[in-house]
Amino acid sequence: MRILMVSECIQEDREGGDCRFVSSLSHALAHAGHEVRVITRRMHPEDSSCGRIGSVVVHRFPAPRLGSRVYFTYPLASCLGALQTYLRVSRRWRPDIVHVHHPYSAVGIILAARLFRRKLPRLVLTFHSPKAAEYDAAYSRWNPLRKMIKCYAQAVERTTTRGVDAVVVLSGFMEDQLLLHCSPPASKIHKIPGGVDLDVFHPPADKSAVRNALGIPEAGPVFFTARRLVRRMGIGNLIVAFHSVPREHPAALLLIGGRGPLEEELRRQVANLHLEDNVRFLGFVLAEELPKYYQASDCFVLPTEKLEGFGLVILEAFACGTPVLGTAIGAIPEVIGMFDASLIVPSPSPSDLAVALDRVIRQLGHGGYPGHQYRSVCEREFGWEIVAKRYVQLFRDLATEHGSESLDGAPQYDK
Repeated sequence: MRILMVSECIQEDREGGDCRFVSSLSHALAHAGHEVRVITRRMHPEDSSCGRIGSVVVHRFPAPRLGSRVYFTYPLASCLGALQTYLRVSRRWRPDIVHVHHPYSAVGIILAARLFRRKLPRLVLTFHSPKAAEYDAAYSRWNPLRKMIKCYAQAVERTTTRGVDAVVVLSGFMEDQLLLHCSPPASKIHKIPGGVDLDVFHPPADKSAVRNALGIPEAGPVFFTARRLVRRMGIGNLIVAFHSVPREHPAALLLIGGRGPLEEELRRQVANLHLEDNVRFLGFVLAEELPKYYQASDCFVLPTEKLEGFGLVILEAFACGTPVLGTAIGAIPEVIGMFDASLIVPSPSPSDLAVALDRVIRQLGHGGYPGHQYRSVCEREFGWEIVAKRYVQLFRDLATEHGSESLDGAPQYDK
């Protein structure tokens, strides 16, 4: 099967759960024998406009650089860039399925059909998160430009969800958000969860050796979080909650991975609470280093305050046998509940997080957590090979309805 992925980012170019999702699914589909290409933004000047990453061909279109003065124009650039690139690529390589992941680039594909009278293959959208709600969560102060962008995002999102043949959601929470913001027909909606690379994320052979390699003391407990440092991620609340831990456990350590606009504010918060010896800012954690931090930690913490559509980090930590403490926000309780409901925190408040941290420390001192069981759930439900099969079955059903003839010889899967 020929599958064209259209996304505004991939893991190789930018950090983020949706970027990692697109790359991981693309490689899983290619590994299964399908012909996969990706259309995405060119995030860095040195990136080639067309290249190959493993078995996946990547086509990049020009777009404003992250952090530049004109970055706010990227929605329009994504729309036009995806439209032009799709028209060019599809002249010589016609896909059976176009799988879109973000509304701005997706609407460009839809416009390609309407403006140029191109007959499109079946269109599938994975709805990662509602853009309008993301803007609400990101900005406490509004100006006319932000309000205009939000309205544009809402219009584009509704156009996209109504213009595709199927919409995939990763969780029940995200299905509710989809219906709230876009109202597509219920018959279009399919639920397929995110996945995890079980070869990359796995329990350590020797936890002490991993800690030594990372420069983490053997004593603990060690808590780890990896998030973009923005308000809705709740890192500030976690720091306040952690404040009381070193009083009884002087060697306790909180590792904070990620970058973002709140970094300096969070560093000042740590200094004001005199936690410099117990909190480390890791900065951006490289993809090859991330599994090691999961393996070295006693617990991964997800202190989200607003809007968590799934949380691939939950699966990654559990696949390493590490318990995940997460707030009851968005899809977090839905996902963690499949592993261990006792790890769900009632709210993102510092007081609730503090109680949860204390409960984890006590449990670690009384036999710990069943990491092998967490791993088993991941192997049974969330390996990317399993997730890819679910997508392929959906693609097959849609392509067959569309009368595609290029599916002959493509790998067959059991339902």
